[in-house]
Amino acid sequence: MYLVEFLNVGFGLSVVMRKADNSHVIVVDCGDDKASIYDQKERRRVSEYLSQTGIRTVDLLIITHEHDDHIGGLEKLLQQCEIRECWHGCLSPVHRHNLQAHHIATKLIADKAAISIDTWTLTVFQPDPLKAERINQVMHAGTHEGDAAIGEKLNECSLGVFLSGDQGKALITSDIPSDYWEEKADLYHQVHVLQAPHHGDTQALPAVLLTCAQLQWIVVSADDEGTWELPSADFETHVKKYAPHAQVVKTAEKNSGCDHSGVRFVFTENEAWQESLICVKS
Repeated sequence: MYLVEFLNVGFGLSVVMRKADNSHVIVVDCGDDKASIYDQKERRRVSEYLSQTGIRTVDLLIITHEHDDHIGGLEKLLQQCEIRECWHGCLSPVHRHNLQAHHIATKLIADKAAISIDTWTLTVFQPDPLKAERINQVMHAGTHEGDAAIGEKLNECSLGVFLSGDQGKALITSDIPSDYWEEKADLYHQVHVLQAPHHGDTQALPAVLLTCAQLQWIVVSADDEGTWELPSADFETHVKKYAPHAQVVKTAEKNSGCDHSGVRFVFTENEAWQESLICVKS
């Protein structure tokens, strides 16, 4: 059995992919770490969720990009777990040094890299290698002007993550812009589970991604407070226009009788993907 879990970290992204016995664990992004975010008891820091699930070792950490809502929880994760390896794209000297201080092997994903986990293949890809290289150069120059120049461009070099198995495929788009998918969507045309780009931003979700023949679920990783006016007001209408049979699920969707701490997809040997809520007691 293999699990893919999109955590409720408020406005941000953190995904745990693991074998059911926790013998192999991958974490994609860490969410934010602002204390006020977790005033709502149903929200979970990834470090807290891993602890509650009995996980002490993360085999692979993937940092898609440097924005706080994706990397803010890194320090607590480093304190909580042993991390064996980290794959990243654009990464500041501060975070790179922090990983090295914890003796974590790091790999810059300049194009793409892949690993196998039993019958699954995990591929991590950089949508714009040339732009990512330029941003990394500016970041390592260490100037305030450089920081201001790259802030809005980090989404364009956000890493993507593609999990592919015999009976299911999941695509984590992070904040990759829509124009990339217009050119590459044919590579991901059999996706079953799609994380909506940029927290449910309609402008970031082209029709070509929604016309996947196998698409069953679209996950929106955002809070329920309308931060940055996301997800877009017309998001579900947009989805139904191009993918009428797909179900939209939200990491922060309210659910009576359960502290909704995220969305879980379960893959078993004899069944396709199944969606359920992650319910964690405080």
